Amino acid sequence: MLLSHVYSGFRWIYYGCSFIKRTLTRPADYIIIELEGNYNFFPEPQNFLKKRFAKTPPAILNLKKQLKTISNDPRLTGVVLKQTNFNIPYTYLDEVIDALKILKNNNKKLYSWAKNYSTSGYFLASYCDEIFLQPGGKIDELGFLNESFFLKDALNQLGIEFDIFKISPYKTASDFLIRSNSSKEAREMNQWIMNSIYDNFINNISWGRKKTKQEMEELVNNAPYTDNESLELGLIDKILGEEDLVKFLKPLDKKESKKIQHSIKIENFKSAHKKLYPPRPKKSKGSVGLVKIEGMIIDGRSKAPQNYPPIPIPLIAGERAGDLTITEQLRKLGANPKIKGIIVFIDSGGGSALASESIAYTIRSITRQKPVIALLGEKAASGGYYVASQADYIVSYPTTLTGSIGVVAGKAVNTNLLNKLLINREINVRGNSREMFYSHRVFNDREREKMQEGLMRTYNLFLERVCEGRKMTKAQLDPIAKGKVWTGEQALAKGLVDELGGFEETKVKMKELTGLSKFSIYEPKITERYQISKFDEQQNIVNYSIEGLKLFDGKKPLCIAEELVY
Repeated sequence: MLLSHVYSGFRWIYYGCSFIKRTLTRPADYIIIELEGNYNFFPEPQNFLKKRFAKTPPAILNLKKQLKTISNDPRLTGVVLKQTNFNIPYTYLDEVIDALKILKNNNKKLYSWAKNYSTSGYFLASYCDEIFLQPGGKIDELGFLNESFFLKDALNQLGIEFDIFKISPYKTASDFLIRSNSSKEAREMNQWIMNSIYDNFINNISWGRKKTKQEMEELVNNAPYTDNESLELGLIDKILGEEDLVKFLKPLDKKESKKIQHSIKIENFKSAHKKLYPPRPKKSKGSVGLVKIEGMIIDGRSKAPQNYPPIPIPLIAGERAGDLTITEQLRKLGANPKIKGIIVFIDSGGGSALASESIAYTIRSITRQKPVIALLGEKAASGGYYVASQADYIVSYPTTLTGSIGVVAGKAVNTNLLNKLLINREINVRGNSREMFYSHRVFNDREREKMQEGLMRTYNLFLERVCEGRKMTKAQLDPIAKGKVWTGEQALAKGLVDELGGFEETKVKMKELTGLSKFSIYEPKITERYQISKFDEQQNIVNYSIEGLKLFDGKKPLCIAEELVY
């Protein structure tokens, strides 16, 4: 207790000295926020040396923190968003928009400047007071595109086929292995997902540019546009080079302009942040744990490749969230009396049904002791939703992909491949069931009956878990289950989530459930036994990919959703 007071005292002394120093150094009127590169959602963990010398990827939560710092400094007039080939997933743009709304509420001017605007870039720019475009720049083609890859024909050429069972035609996760194109159900589902995301985009940019939905939809359909066309159609406000920005930036209002005796100045956040007022020290009333479930859910330890293939192929690559790693973290937080609640961030299309059940059961056990809130990221489908359904409360972004309540299972058959390679195989079996999951043939009638029984047991358990967690009956759940994928906005209407929002809304709800007015967020370290394993020199992307395909060995049912990228 004494050390806590001493530490708190030092923080306030540091804050006071820093505040006085920064008061004497006036920042520029406008701060440039440079949006560049690929953004992670969470900042990477940093030690003392890494923080000062290593270049780390930009993070969405850090960007929000920067914008919040600007909004709290009354000396600043506004912000210029400088967009240069940045990549923030469309789902997470809502986090940035929330920060822009706070700036507007604090009477800050917002401007956007770019050489060209993509769909995501224009979405952000539409929330600004004015949009600037470089001479010769353009607004790119706007909208969303989804492409799916089907491997059946290629695998057949190699001599490989898959014998797959699935709970419903809408459970499309395995279609890329067993079909040459999309099924009728997959196209139907894709349409309602695309329509929801597209409507979200049109509604937001229509509001920002003060146009009707019909007007904006026509403009989007006829893109791309040159700089002159964009100006003439009212999609932008001015055409100007970066060096001319300062000439067109405005003071807050006419009265303010009379008070300003100096010319307006701009500088980027990197050089300006040490002049901005520091945030006031906040005394935490307690701690809330954070657990991240990112990537495919697997049995065992979490894993992550160092390199990714150029196209997103399901199961093949990407991060993998191991149930041993996740449950260890959850149990540590559940057993720690200083942790008053847990936020589970889920960005996963699912994976192993057994691993999903293991994590879900652990979450459900912890909810008897303290509140657990699930925040759904880009996707929290199938096994990802299985896990989320056991939380006390679920927050989702409007364009999160979720649902996909269903199961698939099956195996690969490689007899034709071995024949092509002139490899002869002999099999000796003791016990009629031993060869059921072996790769020399498809399932026989007895085995098909067993597979169907196992699939229905897993599916019914999945339904039971969701019904228990969401307080629904099977009759209510059945029409929205069967493998159907929904956006967050659609899921809210169907009772699969509780609220549309992001990280801030999750923290607000956690304050309500825990009774804490302020709290710090604590992410537990992973013990050596469950440490995330990276590739070593002997491993490569091929081995990692083969390991992913082995999920379809038939022995374990999968709660996994199709990899949908828009």
